[in-house]
Amino acid sequence: PAKMPVILQRTSVNQFTVKQFEWTHRYTGDNVTNPKPSFLSRADDDRFISQLAFFMNRLVLLSGSNICLSAPNDLGNFWRETALIVGPNDGISINTSQETPANLTNAIEMNAGLVLFSQNEQFLLSTDDSILNPDTAKTSHLSTYYNNKYAGPVSLGTTLGFIDDSGRNSRFMEMGQVQVGTEPFVFEHSKVVPRLMDNDLDIFQVSRDNSIIFIGKAGSDTVYGYRWYQVGEQRLLSSWFKWKFAKPI
Repeated sequence: PAKMPVILQRTSVNQFTVKQFEWTHRYTGDNVTNPKPSFLSRADDDRFISQLAFFMNRLVLLSGSNICLSAPNDLGNFWRETALIVGPNDGISINTSQETPANLTNAIEMNAGLVLFSQNEQFLLSTDDSILNPDTAKTSHLSTYYNNKYAGPVSLGTTLGFIDDSGRNSRFMEMGQVQVGTEPFVFEHSKVVPRLMDNDLDIFQVSRDNSIIFIGKAGSDTVYGYRWYQVGEQRLLSSWFKWKFAKPI
């Protein structure tokens, strides 16, 4: 438990407590009939938890190319209820199942499912049923774009944005129409300013109410901004600007 994620809990008005979470123990079976979640480290494996998310009433832990989901409405339980069968209320452990290893770094929820990001690929965790369970959960490959794992993707409402830092300069990408079985559209909005942003950024924040994005790097004095205005499916405004501050961010 000391190496697992901690929780920030609100205990009273304007008072919060940071503490260890009470993770559920395995009460039935052994390492064969009720195996450990794949995010737990072994002596011959250097696995670790890279990101947390919340999806369909389950806590999601990303570790390497594995996605581990807790039992529904039981965020600390990653075990099976019985060692005899796999039930719909059991935890889920699923792999991206690609030819090359994909260390997952970020996750963001959309209507079609949970979009998963590695450093150079994107996947979709979804279900064909109305209920997500070990039998219906599946992953599918979406696209192959580089992703800045330190900045991380953000939700733009009905689409999502992420930073491609594969070249000398960073690029701002927008992904939409994410569905199972079809390729999403990915558009580069920074193509008109190809040399505007550096490639070592770690700040990526969005204000959906104001339709504005801020991109920067901690310790620098410069912030890049992107402002858009959308009416239906038509984007009437798409503009870039740069702010320079007197002191580092």
